[in-house]
Amino acid sequence: MPSFLTWKEQTNFWFRRAGSSSQIRIILGLIPSIISWELWERRCKAQYEDKGHTAQSVWYASKVWFCCIMEHILKISSVSNKDIDILNRLEILVLSPKSQRVRMIRWTRPQQGWVKLNIDGSSLGNPSFSGVGGVIRDANGNLLLAYSISLGQSTNNFAELSSLLEGIRRCYTLWLQRVEIETDSQLLVNWITKGDCHT
Repeated sequence: MPSFLTWKEQTNFWFRRAGSSSQIRIILGLIPSIISWELWERRCKAQYEDKGHTAQSVWYASKVWFCCIMEHILKISSVSNKDIDILNRLEILVLSPKSQRVRMIRWTRPQQGWVKLNIDGSSLGNPSFSGVGGVIRDANGNLLLAYSISLGQSTNNFAELSSLLEGIRRCYTLWLQRVEIETDSQLLVNWITKGDCHT
């Protein structure tokens, strides 16, 4: 684990490691908040009520929080043997992942005489380090152009929009006029087609 100069840097690192796909990743996101709260509560009790608490009591109370929160987590997509081992050591009930329906995604050709621009943008932490990319292919699937650009610090939505604008710019420089654009961002699609970025 890298070293940090401030508590804010440390907690930001923890939250970037967090996620919702597994119990361990959820707990990783909760650890700083729960332990910080327990330490603060015990510090106040020690200062104002003259009640001392051990590190063991802080850890026990934190585990109780983890267990209570895990009871309300309904969707877990993965659980590994390592996760199971860690959860057992923490005495947290292991949740079984929900079965997922596999959906086949494949590229579809544009109409003859058209090209297709596929775009994507992402951010590691929203906001965090971001990048965009895209490809342009003709109706036969031939690659006409591909691009990828680092944006530095930005959000997911900014990255998706930047990828679209960059793709349109590339199409313009190639004098491409019949362009079908495909993205996985529903927010971006709504914004372009409906003028609404909230649905």
